[in-house]
Amino acid sequence: MTLKEKILEIVKQSQTPLMREDVADILGIRGIEAKAVYQCLKSMEKEKLIYRDKKERYSTMEDSNSFEGIVDMAEKGFAFIVLQGRDDIFVSKDDLGSAMDGDTVIVTLKKEQSGRTRQEGYIERIVKRGVSQIVGTMSIMPKDEYGFVIPDNKSANYDIFVKNKNLGEAKNGQKVLVSIVKYPEDGKNPEGKILEVLGYPEEKGVDVLSIAHSHGIRMEFPTKVLNQALDMPVEIDPEDVKGRMDLREELIFTIDGADAKDLDDAISAKILENGNYYLGVHIADVAHYVK
Repeated sequence: MTLKEKILEIVKQSQTPLMREDVADILGIRGIEAKAVYQCLKSMEKEKLIYRDKKERYSTMEDSNSFEGIVDMAEKGFAFIVLQGRDDIFVSKDDLGSAMDGDTVIVTLKKEQSGRTRQEGYIERIVKRGVSQIVGTMSIMPKDEYGFVIPDNKSANYDIFVKNKNLGEAKNGQKVLVSIVKYPEDGKNPEGKILEVLGYPEEKGVDVLSIAHSHGIRMEFPTKVLNQALDMPVEIDPEDVKGRMDLREELIFTIDGADAKDLDDAISAKILENGNYYLGVHIADVAHYVK
């Protein structure tokens, strides 16, 4: 049997959760060699073969009342922990600890249930943070000593505290992108640093930037893509015309606004000899140029 298989067998057979030292002792491994056991336990935990509680004790996931899931915050401050293969678990605001929307957490069922339609639990610990950057509105306190970013996401359960030195060029009321440099603990708000000022909400294009950054959409093209665009010839290769109807001498125009980014369709119109109108709808063959 491999070390992993031996450990799993020991944990399964144990009537109570085991400390890592207990596992090593049962295996007869002590001293510096026990590090291999501890590393294997960590690896097995990541693989969700075993579970580690807040007292650093190990048991199988089947034997515990704890589950790994994703925090789905509600606007009223409570959350549901979304699990795979079973119903979500309700967690009240008081039982969230320092968990934030999108975090991967270990949630443990409460011994006493209130009779809700969903089971209730509390956050045992945070496995992985789900959000590192947030878009929101800058609110600077008097004397500009510090500020808070109020998230656009109404489900976010914390405003982000920003020290004066991390405000950058942000002004009160502007939309900003803030990076979380310190996650909440002991009831304190998370701390952040302004990465980018998007502009005032009423300014043109700020709404698009806010939505894009909120969903992690890159607004800048990679250098490789920009270089490829620059290398694209202005003149059309005769080979590209083969098999196509050449309408370059026709009057064809777009009806997009002045700020449009994608001029990928156009129309044309002309009067035929019988008096009828001939309407042309022209769609750009973008895929032809995408390599």
